[in-house]
Amino acid sequence: MNRANRQNLRVLSSHESTSSQLTAVTSNYPASAQQWAELWLCVYLFRLPLDVLIADTGQSAVVTEEKSGRSMVGTVSSSALESGIRTGMTLAAALSLNQTLNVYPRDLCAEQRGLESLAARLMVISSRVALYTDASIAIEIQGSLRFFGGVDGLLRRLKRALDEMGYAYTLSIAPTVRAAYWLSQSSGEHKVYHMDALVSALGALPVQLAVQNSKQLSRMQRSGIRCLADLMRLPREGMARRFGTATLKVLDQALGRVPELVNSYHPPGVFSEQREFYLPTHDLNLIRPAAEELLISFQNYLTQRQSATQRFKCKLIHLNAPATVIDVGCSHYASHADHMLMLLEEHLQRLELKADTTSVVITSKHIEGFVPGQLDMLNPVTTDSQSWCQLIEQFEARLGSECLKRLVACLDHRPEYAFSITNRCVEAATTGLPLRPLWLLETPQILSVVQGLPQWHGSLCLMRPFERIEQGWWDQQDICRDYCAAHNAAGSKLWLYQERRSRRWFLHGVFA
Repeated sequence: MNRANRQNLRVLSSHESTSSQLTAVTSNYPASAQQWAELWLCVYLFRLPLDVLIADTGQSAVVTEEKSGRSMVGTVSSSALESGIRTGMTLAAALSLNQTLNVYPRDLCAEQRGLESLAARLMVISSRVALYTDASIAIEIQGSLRFFGGVDGLLRRLKRALDEMGYAYTLSIAPTVRAAYWLSQSSGEHKVYHMDALVSALGALPVQLAVQNSKQLSRMQRSGIRCLADLMRLPREGMARRFGTATLKVLDQALGRVPELVNSYHPPGVFSEQREFYLPTHDLNLIRPAAEELLISFQNYLTQRQSATQRFKCKLIHLNAPATVIDVGCSHYASHADHMLMLLEEHLQRLELKADTTSVVITSKHIEGFVPGQLDMLNPVTTDSQSWCQLIEQFEARLGSECLKRLVACLDHRPEYAFSITNRCVEAATTGLPLRPLWLLETPQILSVVQGLPQWHGSLCLMRPFERIEQGWWDQQDICRDYCAAHNAAGSKLWLYQERRSRRWFLHGVFA
């Protein structure tokens, strides 16, 4: 074996040794260099149980939960915190500190509705929105940043939506959804953009975030493990043996070493939202803002689905009385809250409440995909047609859907029976008949004839082609006529016919 071959073998051995060492290290601890092209934003609604129940968070209020037969304080408002009331305190102790305290039992259904409503609204920011926990929403924003001008523009849009809905929140950004969620639990607004920075960003967080088992948490704290940095310094095999593989798994998910499955939120195919009043009310001025808030939520629902509706219902739930149901129809597809509120207002102006109202519900099953028509670049808004449609809708909302009628063509060749008056929403039949005048005489007028030509303010010049109608033998309204258009010297255009049996001429209609 020559010198070059011996050198090649030594190099190969060296590479194999190094490769085996790297393989051993990789199998013992997955490489954190593996990255997924994702960036997650997590919104933590730390006061959700209280925000969904009251609009005025400035009052001293708490949300209570039943634990072991005792009422315990859960969520506390800022004003109640100033009184010394804290989470985990008994209700009796809280009332001893503040006798004017407003107490609300926790409503899990209202919290779920609030989360789903917010998730549906945030889908205009990203198509990947998830209800991550009972009080947080995760949004994948990597693909949306350039549409909002970067992170700052997206955060402005997001915060505006959260402030409008009245939620107290903290938010954070990280390359993994679990890291973003953990960072949102701490004070401040955290922004981590790279996997390599996750270890230092998460290190100071309390170890309680990664451990759900209370016994394991106590064992860790007795061992002096207080933060995630202490946990990450432990050997992986020892951590799995002492504290279980579940803790190791969530830590790997947070650090991006293993992927985490996140189920995206999909809004229901039927819209239904409700706003409840703290006290029953008989005042429509209090009902209108609640209905407007629901219609704004409905607009957001339609926007994120790229849909529209032609019908929705507003239901007023009464105390000890049947609900009042207002059915609102739109002649064209509607997707804007202002338009729908204008139509609803026409109904509310005529409404007489016979009982106190406890809540307002907006529902719609008529959700359809909507593709807007092409707009003219030089004249993008057709204000005349829009104003006309809105005027018709206002008439129907104010006077009823039966107030407007329309003429529609019928499948009958006889002019007297070729039209009918029906509801405006009924589609016209396509008959394929020749052009007919809009104005027909109720009774055809006999015309005089001079030198073979019918007369009407002078001699008439007949225009071809002729239209022969022989019909009606089955209902005793038999006709046998030859129709044609004619005009006189004054320029009047008429529609006449010659009765084939009697050979007499009749005037039957006038063209406009």
